[in-house]
Amino acid sequence: MELGKRHIGREIKAAANLLDRRMQAVLHGAAGGATPMQGRIIEFLYDHREEGDFFQRDLEEFFSIRRSTASGILGLMERDGLLRRESVDYDARLKKLVLTEAGMKHHQRFSGYIAETEAQMSRGLTEEELDTFFCIMERIRKNLE
Repeated sequence: MELGKRHIGREIKAAANLLDRRMQAVLHGAAGGATPMQGRIIEFLYDHREEGDFFQRDLEEFFSIRRSTASGILGLMERDGLLRRESVDYDARLKKLVLTEAGMKHHQRFSGYIAETEAQMSRGLTEEELDTFFCIMERIRKNLE
């Protein structure tokens, strides 16, 4: 392996590992052992709760995860009382995802940690640098799809 050669994937993975470790430590203390992905799903559902019904397939697409991964995570979250799946009138096959009271409380405890972590990650970056970062990440994701 060439030490001097730069690899986009390696940098993304290293940053993701650091973020996951930080979020795991925060979640474990704040929410009794929830995983970083569960925290992200709770944040997503909370932030979009006024926009209509969301389903497992929406999470699969938004987080770029496989159906089996989403199903396993949601099953654990349902078991732990963080969300429930409810039938919808217009399609018996669909189950919308609804945060429970425990899920809402989790979000309230966790949202401050999210803001703190976002602030730490963006410390010293200009608005222009952040715009460039998000533009590049969007292009990388599209390249991988």
